Parts: sequence; structure tokens; C-alpha cells
Amino acid sequence: MEILKLISSGESQTLEFKEGVSRSLGKSICAFLNSNDGTVIVGIEDRKKRVIGIKKSDMEKIENIISSLYPRPKPGNIKIELHRIDNKLIAIIRIKKSEKLHTYGNVAYVRTGSSDRPLMLDEVIERAAESLLIKFDELIFHDADLDVLDSEILERYLKLRKERRNILIPSLPAEDIFKLVGASRDGMPTNAGILFFTERPQKYIPHAKIRIVELQSIEKRDISDEREIEGNLMDMFDSALKIVLSKLRKSARINIYRREEYEIPPEIIREAIANAIIHRNYLDEREIIIFIYPDKIEIINPGEFPPGVDPKNPVHKPRNPVISRLFFDIGIVEKYGSGILSMNAAASDAGIDPVSYTHLTLPT
Repeated sequence: MEILKLISSGESQTLEFKEGVSRSLGKSICAFLNSNDGTVIVGIEDRKKRVIGIKKSDMEKIENIISSLYPRPKPGNIKIELHRIDNKLIAIIRIKKSEKLHTYGNVAYVRTGSSDRPLMLDEVIERAAESLLIKFDELIFHDADLDVLDSEILERYLKLRKERRNILIPSLPAEDIFKLVGASRDGMPTNAGILFFTERPQKYIPHAKIRIVELQSIEKRDISDEREIEGNLMDMFDSALKIVLSKLRKSARINIYRREEYEIPPEIIREAIANAIIHRNYLDEREIIIFIYPDKIEIINPGEFPPGVDPKNPVHKPRNPVISRLFFDIGIVEKYGSGILSMNAAASDAGIDPVSYTHLTLPT
């Protein structure tokens, strides 16, 4: 019998036993919602894997526990099955990982191995950013005053915006323009302001940088060149793009005139680097890493795709909406939500493999 086989396998990352209905059941359901798909079987003695059963009245208690989760899970996230083994009633609760961050008793839990643990405050904030419950770039940066924002960088941004989007430069004080573009709020710089409009944002957000590593081979991973790029987001984008393009091989194509072409279309590299800067999770203290191999380029971008977004469904759900808009204003982003499609179209035109994506999950 499938259920007996499941019970005999023992507790794991995806399976939990509960002897009865208690607060620990709520913790486990919450942990699976926040971590991975899983199953909780109620009415099993966990150490001996022995069926002890529950009462029919326990079903109401289970429903009450599910109702107390916040936010309330979608109907499809939790399914309950009732079975009888040796005339003893057990409840099998099947849980699908949620796109949201859930709490039970005002505490968020995650699954680690075969146990549940509460998230620390910094982990809760990071998870909330992954779920788009908070937007990092909109938050006020409290450890610096408004005067750290550079008016010369603002002037450069406004000129680029005028050239590429034909948006008139407003006749306003710099302080007012910073507020209008989302670089400040309540008289303080925002995280977007720090990243985009300071000369060296790494002074305030140290991990906001790009590392470029060139390797001689995939097997040996011998490093032939390594560079660390710092500066504001515009400068980092320009520097990273220039370095990566300088590492690409070129081939000659002769139609009427001889023309050199990159082995990977520059528009793919441009879009990929921009996406990494715009959509990374800046609460994750890893840096962006670009690996240049002899036959491919790999960009590791901290964070997952936002909920409801994947390469097959590239809808516009920016994790950092202010940064996204600033990059759009200066023409680095041409059209919201079109990056993945345009990269694959360019790859197809060039006769190379399409761009592939891998989710980077948060450690639990």
C-alpha cells in the first residue's frame, strides 16, 4: 500500500509525522509553505512509525490551524486526505510551496532537513523581498544624509534621459528631482538613490558589486583574469559590458564588405548584465558574478525569479521598480518585460543556443 510505504520511509525534508493535532502541526505546515512541497501525516508516532490514529473531531482543529496561517494559503496549496489503516483514522496533509511568505503565530518557519525552524529577522526581510512583499530600492537608507546624493550624476542621468526618451529636464532644485525619481523620501536617500546617484555606493552597500572571472577551461577552472567592478549602477553596467565584450572572440563575415561580428551578439550580453543589476536581490549579500568560459558566459545573479515569473512567462514584475525605471529612462532597458524574449530572438538570429536560466534558491 502506497501510504504504508510512505510511512515506512521515515521523516525527511518532504515528510513529517504528527501524533496528534497541536501547535507543532501549524509550524510544519507553515515551514513547507515557505520552503518546499511536502506532506504531513497526522496520527503517526514518529519514532516507531506506528499508526495511532486521530479522532474525527480533530479535523476541525486542523482546519482552525490552517485558518490561522497568515496570509491565508490559496485553496490549491493545501489538500487534506483521510484514510483508515487498521481501522484507525489518519489525515494526510499535502502542501505545495507558496509564492508568499507565511507565518504561524506571527512567526515564519522554514524546513531544514527533517525539522522546522523559525526564520531570523534578517531572513524574514530577505524572504519578503524575494516574495515582493517589500521593495528594497524604495526603502529609506538611514545611515546617510541626503547630501551624499551626487548632483553631477543626477545631471548625467537627466541628459541621458533627454537624449534617449526625450524627457525634458525639469527646472527644479536637485533635491526636488531626487524625490521625483525615487532617489529620496522624507528628506532621506532611498536605497535606489544610494546605488544610482552616489559615486561609490559600496561604501554604504558593500556587496553591490560585480565580479568578472575569466576561466581557461570548464574542467580545470583555471582563472586567467579576475576583476572586481564597483561604482554606481550606471558605471558598473558600462564597465562590465565593456570588459565582457573585450573578452569575446570575433569572426569575419563578408557580404559586400568585410565585417567583424562577436561570437555572442552584444545585445544579449547587454541585456543580461542589465537584468542582473536591475533584478538582483540586494538584501542577499552575494555579489553578481560573471564567468567567462571558452564556449559560454554564465551570469550568477543573487535571488530567484519573482513569484509568477519564469523564462516561459517573462511578465514585468520588477523586484526593484525604482532602479528598473531609472535604467529604462536612460535607454538601457528598451521595453519592460521583453528582455528574455529579445535575448532569445538575437540568439536564434545568430544561430547559437538560446539563453538558459537556473533558479538560485535561498539557503535554509
